[in-house]
Amino acid sequence: MIERPIMFTGEMVRAILAGRKTETRRVMKPQPEFTATGSWHWGHKDRHRIPCGPRGVHGGSAFPFDAEAIGTYCPYGVPGSRIYVKEALIGVIDTILSPNETMPVAAYEADRGHIWTKDKYREPWGWKQARLPSMFMPKRFTRIWLEITGVGVRRVQDMDNNDALAEGTPDIRTTENNFDMRDCFHVLWDSIYAKRGYGWDTNPHVWVIQFERMK
Repeated sequence: MIERPIMFTGEMVRAILAGRKTETRRVMKPQPEFTATGSWHWGHKDRHRIPCGPRGVHGGSAFPFDAEAIGTYCPYGVPGSRIYVKEALIGVIDTILSPNETMPVAAYEADRGHIWTKDKYREPWGWKQARLPSMFMPKRFTRIWLEITGVGVRRVQDMDNNDALAEGTPDIRTTENNFDMRDCFHVLWDSIYAKRGYGWDTNPHVWVIQFERMK
C-alpha cells in the first residue's frame, strides 16, 4: 500500500488529536478549466485531461464523472489509503540504546515542548533546540496516521458550518464580529492561501479529503 504524507499546522494537529478535525481541503493544481462547450477539464501535470460536468452535486462545482478518476489523480489517495501527518519539530535526537539499536525521539511544536517516543513520553535529554518545519519532518517521527474515508472535488466556498467544524476551524467568533463558523474558516483559509493566489474570494477548486485517525 502506498503511504503518502500530508502537512498540517500545529493548530490543525491539535484539532486532529482532539478529534475535532475529520476533513481537509487542499487546492487543486492546476485548477480545472472551463471550456466553450460548457464542461470543465482538469489537466494533471499537463499530461492528462479528465472531463468534468458543468454542474456537480454541490452547487456548480466540477466533479469528474468517473469516481475512479478522482482517486487516480488525487495526490493524497483513494478511500482506504493511508496518509501520515508531517508536523513541525522543535527537537530531534536518536537515543542510543545499544551499539546496534537507537530510539528516535522528537519534540513536537504542536505539543509545546512535550517529548514523544514510539511507546511513551519522555523527559527532554540531549535534544537540539532547533525548529524543523513540517515539510522536512522525517517519516520515522510520524505519530499520527490517517485513513482516507472519502475524496471529492468542490469549490472552497461550497461549504457550510458543519464542514467548517469538520475542518477543525478555530472559533474566533465574538459578540462584535457576527461571524459564523464558515466565516472563521474563511479567515483561516485566507491566512494560508491568499498570498499564494488562491484566496477565498477567488473560490478555487479544492480536493476535499475526509479521514479517520488510525489507532
